[in-house]
This record gives sequence, structure tokens and C-alpha cells, in this order.
Amino acid sequence: MIVPGEKVQTQPRAGIATVLLSAIVVLAAANFAYASFLKSVTLNGGYRLAEKKWELLQDAPDDIDYLFVGDSSCNQGLDAAYFHELTGKRALNLCTIGNMAAIDDALMVSEFIGRYGAPPHIVVLHVDDVWPRDDESINSALHILPSSLQTNVFAQGGITPTLRNRVHYLINRHLPLYAENASLQTITRAPFSFRIPTSAHDTIDDFGFASVEGADEAGVRTDRTRRLRGVDEALSAPLSEANRRSVARLQQLSREHDAQLHFVMAPLEREFAQSEQLREFVEAVSAELLEAAPDADFRLFRPDLANFDAAEMESVDHVVGEAAQRFTEIVATGLTQ
Repeated sequence: MIVPGEKVQTQPRAGIATVLLSAIVVLAAANFAYASFLKSVTLNGGYRLAEKKWELLQDAPDDIDYLFVGDSSCNQGLDAAYFHELTGKRALNLCTIGNMAAIDDALMVSEFIGRYGAPPHIVVLHVDDVWPRDDESINSALHILPSSLQTNVFAQGGITPTLRNRVHYLINRHLPLYAENASLQTITRAPFSFRIPTSAHDTIDDFGFASVEGADEAGVRTDRTRRLRGVDEALSAPLSEANRRSVARLQQLSREHDAQLHFVMAPLEREFAQSEQLREFVEAVSAELLEAAPDADFRLFRPDLANFDAAEMESVDHVVGEAAQRFTEIVATGLTQ
């Protein structure tokens, strides 16, 4: 309380500016330190997977016949070394995570061609629910791409960035204190006892395949119910505009470099694959993909391509154990016949 005659001390403007500048410097230093920490200790398995696949691309063999791009269903479902054993054709599995959608496919293929020249075959292998994903879900993972792609990441992926795209990208790339706040909360709760979760993303072989063990039948049933609801919701817009532009970019690259573009369906749990909702969705998205990539091969883009029991899967589109070899055999036979 101010008493009569008391003089109120005002903070000089220079002092306020100093406080604000100090706060900004401290925040920037904390952000930089956290970013450096996350390079070696990220709790997000999907980010670790994508980073490893980009590292693999930068040191890949240059005599690849079949280049596989896509999501984690391919990462743990397509054994590239076994594909080579079956066909005599060299394959490389650069599949990452579904949240990066087809933009990552276009970026991977563009970067691969720039480094090594075009492979004869480019194979796109995704789960069904990747195709409707919009810009926001794609943006959430873009910050893990190599710094060499930062300046023209959207253009290379076939995407014209909106202001919102750019803001999301800048936040995810440069503000890990915000973008990876869930990891930060986990670490701060138990700074001396937290553990980095292990996953299949940490066991990738030299050709990009991650072998996964341990089925989850109960989880598959839960996932099936959830995914069937999602299929119904996606029927009205089965292919997002961001994915459409990225697929068109893949078509352009394959034409320019005389490569055959293939689309392959992910391995699917049997009951999910036989659902009428999924069949309707695949028909709808196939028509739109064909419009964006009219030269592509869609023979293996069908829900009955490779179906498995729940006891062989950890979700409706991720196989485990020997099922990955059987899926690889089906894909190898279909692509090389």
C-alpha cells in the first residue's frame, strides 16, 4: 500500500529491456540445449525411425533395383535382404512413419535420385489411413528431416506451403521445448531414472528392415474397431490435397527418370481386409491415386493382397515375426512377375 508522501520507484525502460532480453537469452539457451539433448535421447520412436532412414539414404548403395518408400507397416513388413534373396534384385527399405505421409515418399525419392540416379522401380507402400491425412498431421513430423532440405522442403515434396504450413514447420524445427513437450514432461518427472523406450525402430538392418516380434491379438481387435470408424469417416475425402500433390510429384519423377512407379497395399488383418467399408474406401482412393499417377502400377494395391491372422500382427496393418517374410514373398512375386 502506498502511504501519503511515499514515492513510487518506477523501473527504467532500460532495466525492463534488460530483463526481457535476459529472459529471451535464457529461453533460447534452454531451447538449444534441449534440441542438442534430443539428438541423442529422443523418446519418440517414430522420430528415431525416420532419422535412421534418412541416415541410411545418405549412405545407401547406388545399385538399387527396387526402392521402397512408405510407412512403418512397410518398415517392419518388407525384408529387403530377403527380397534380394528371392528375386536377385537389390532392394532398399526407406519406409518411415505414416504421419509423414506421401510428402516423405516424394522427398526420399527426389533425394535418392539426386544422389545416386533413379532406381528402375519405385514402390510406395502405405496403410489405408495415411491417404486422407492432411497438412497438419504431415507438418507435425517434418522437423526431423535433414537440415539440407530445410529451405525447400515443401517444394521438393510437391507441396506449396501456406503460412500455417510454414509456422508449423518453423515451430517443429526450431522450438523443441514446445514441439516435443511430452518428452520434456517425461524427462522432468524422473530426470535420473527415465529410460528411452526400445522399439523395432532401433533394430533396423543394413537394408532398412526392422524385425518385430510379439503379436497383440487384443490390440488388433481394438484397432480394427477404431480403424473401421476411420474408414467410414474418410470415404468422403479419401486422398488429401497434400498427398495428392506428393503423388503427382512421384509420378513426375518416375516419368523424368524412366522409372516404374508401383503402389502396394500394406499387410492387413484378415477380418479388417474383408470388411465392406475398407473395400469401398480402397476403390475410392484408388481412383484418385490413379488420376494423380496415371502411369503407376496398381496391381498390388488391393485389400486381399496379403491377409494375416490377428495372432501374427501387432495392429491391423503391422505384421510380426515370420509373417514379414511371407508378406515379402507375396510382394516380391507380384512385383517381379
